[in-house]
Amino acid sequence: MYTSSLYALCVNTTGAAMLDESYWSDVEYIRAVKLNRGSYMISKTLTEKAALEFGESNRLDVVTIIPPFVTGPFVCDKLPDSVRISMAMIFGMF
Repeated sequence: MYTSSLYALCVNTTGAAMLDESYWSDVEYIRAVKLNRGSYMISKTLTEKAALEFGESNRLDVVTIIPPFVTGPFVCDKLPDSVRISMAMIFGMF
């Protein structure tokens, strides 16, 4: 099981309204426009692809999950964006 990220699929240039397992973030586009958090987006995209390819070439079942938000205790000094955004949705501030 691999915990992926929404960033592995949401940055694409297809214009599709709905995304499924056939869509991937466009790594070259992310590099070209130098998106904020671009390194994270690229690493999650390429790592998930590598995990799936490894599973296929070794006859292993690989399951990826993409949680919409990861919240919980954190160790940094500032409130992580995922916690701030998810709490705003819960309290109707978004």
